[in-house]
Amino acid sequence: MTTPMVIEYLRASAPERAYAINDGLVNGWGLKVLDGVLEMEAERAVSDYPRLEIGDI
Repeated sequence: MTTPMVIEYLRASAPERAYAINDGLVNGWGLKVLDGVLEMEAERAVSDYPRLEIGDI
């Protein structure tokens, strides 16, 4: 999924909480961009979109 596809999905489904997973191929800079976009969307949707780190379950 591309970031715009993630945003479209989040806006359409409007979950209270969503978790970003399967981002192991994204480097550090990409993760910062992704986290920033998800934070903006979470604020817009008054929701919570945390990203799980490896081993966070």
